[in-house]
Amino acid sequence: MQVNHRERYNLLKGTDTSYIKQFNATRDFFVPDDKLLTKHYASAKSEVALWVSKVGTGLVFDHLDRMKKGKSFESVWLSSKSKPSNPSSERNR
Repeated sequence: MQVNHRERYNLLKGTDTSYIKQFNATRDFFVPDDKLLTKHYASAKSEVALWVSKVGTGLVFDHLDRMKKGKSFESVWLSSKSKPSNPSSERNR
């Protein structure tokens, strides 16, 4: 994941970013309007940070390891939603 700390990717506190979770296709995210595209990136950054703060880095790195070993994103994500998560280790990277 690219972490971008430029000012334009920082949202005002309290900005609703949950809309980004409703996107089902890349065409929903990638739009020709540069300001809206920047908002999508900033919203996604915020939602991922919120998710990581809830589940911990261990689960994130377990997901990445599974994909590195050939599992698809969809299968890793769907399997984590259907059963309680139990990361093999809590890593601090």
